[in-house]
Amino acid sequence: MLRQIWQWLKRFFQGLFGVNKGKPRQSQHSYQQTDSLKPLSDTDYEFLFMQLLEGVIRGWDQKRVLKFFTQLEDRTTQYDWTNWLEGFGDKVLTSAAPNQELGIRMVRFGQLTEFLPSLRRLGQESYAIGQKILNKQKKRQIWEYTAPAAPETLPKNLEIPQKVETPLEEVEIPPTTEPQQPEEFTPLTPDQLLARLYEDSTLADTLAKQLGLDDDSNPEHIVSAMVNQMIDLQNKIKSKEVATEETWLKKGIEQVNQGDLNGAIASWEQAISINPNSIEAWYNRGGTLGTLGRLAESLTCFEKLIELQPSDHMFWNGLGNTFYRLERWEDALNAWDKVLKFKPDYYQGWYNRACALEHLNRLPEAIESYQKALEIQPDFSLAQSRLTEVKAKLTN
Repeated sequence: MLRQIWQWLKRFFQGLFGVNKGKPRQSQHSYQQTDSLKPLSDTDYEFLFMQLLEGVIRGWDQKRVLKFFTQLEDRTTQYDWTNWLEGFGDKVLTSAAPNQELGIRMVRFGQLTEFLPSLRRLGQESYAIGQKILNKQKKRQIWEYTAPAAPETLPKNLEIPQKVETPLEEVEIPPTTEPQQPEEFTPLTPDQLLARLYEDSTLADTLAKQLGLDDDSNPEHIVSAMVNQMIDLQNKIKSKEVATEETWLKKGIEQVNQGDLNGAIASWEQAISINPNSIEAWYNRGGTLGTLGRLAESLTCFEKLIELQPSDHMFWNGLGNTFYRLERWEDALNAWDKVLKFKPDYYQGWYNRACALEHLNRLPEAIESYQKALEIQPDFSLAQSRLTEVKAKLTN
């Protein structure tokens, strides 16, 4: 009986003190991207599409995917995206490599855009290509996805929302062990609780003693005391947490999951004001600013991270991605050289480096970097398709 009452109280207090599911206020800081950028090249499409699929497999929701394409509206259209993807699909499907991981990601992207009218055509094309890739496998296999060791180009924890679609490694349970089913309780309504307390004086006396009401076992007083104690507890928790770095970090992630990226940035700024050397806050802030197209500010965040931890390859990778989006090819190349200095087996770093070399028209070096990426990850179809095209340019 006590547990039933507690179930009702938990739901009651969640309504009083739960997370506000409405859209939080945006930060007062607002910046607009003023960069005048050229239309996307095939290299750019592949680079961005790879980042998109990486985000999708790490748990991006529909709002996050829409934000990705919104930031590119001044450089391309959905029609151009679909045309490029059709050509990309032809290349991948003619490849001898199985590309099963790529197929899974493309199918997932297609499923995610099913109810997004503006992206449905692109998603359908991605889904169809992904299915064809998976159907190339002649015999059925059980796919155990292992998240790549490469760092995310987006903020930490942003690619892990509440609903994570990534398959998990199975844990074998001994056949003699039967999982214990959770006990179900039906929560009481306030009226039912009061009626039960009036009917059961023993229960009322027990609760009165636990609440410190001495000899007062009046049911209405008991419920009132329970509410007041929970309010006091909640206020104490809030007053204790409001000034901590961890609270602002957590709040920022909650705001990201609700689609309020500006609000999340403001929360991480609060965390930084408490701890100016907060690695997590600087990284999350830098990645989110990049997502919003506020590239100069994003650059400052990654430069600060490198100042704090100069040998961390993931921070150099974030810096390289920001330089790339600013079309500062030489700076991007230098950043990815640093990435590979600290983590030589990072195949996506070799691919990123090759893309920058292409833009610098240093094609022989780009070929070497694409080949290096394929040595590390032989079924990396994006690198294989770019390698084929660059070799064709040199022979023409």
